[in-house]
Amino acid sequence: MKPTHNDGTEVDLQIVPIAKTPIAEHQIFLNAVKCPDCRQVVISMSVHDFRMCECPNEAVADGGRSYLKRMWNNNVPIELAIMFNPDDEGHFYNAGDERK
Repeated sequence: MKPTHNDGTEVDLQIVPIAKTPIAEHQIFLNAVKCPDCRQVVISMSVHDFRMCECPNEAVADGGRSYLKRMWNNNVPIELAIMFNPDDEGHFYNAGDERK
């Protein structure tokens, strides 16, 4: 059964292998999240460095510079803070930024 929109039309899903996504092409420099409730910034520093904010929302960052894992309890989305290694000119950039 395919998922549908509210009007009954089918949702056109596109599955993209992780190796083809922009994140897989770059080395992670900073892996962090900002909790929308307590505003605490949680930074994961290494592969299995599972970090959580101290409020009931429990915003989580995990993976350090190896992978990105996010979890939270609230319906309010967390703010991502992902920074990739500098380009050839030494400029850092964030996820979603266009590299010049």
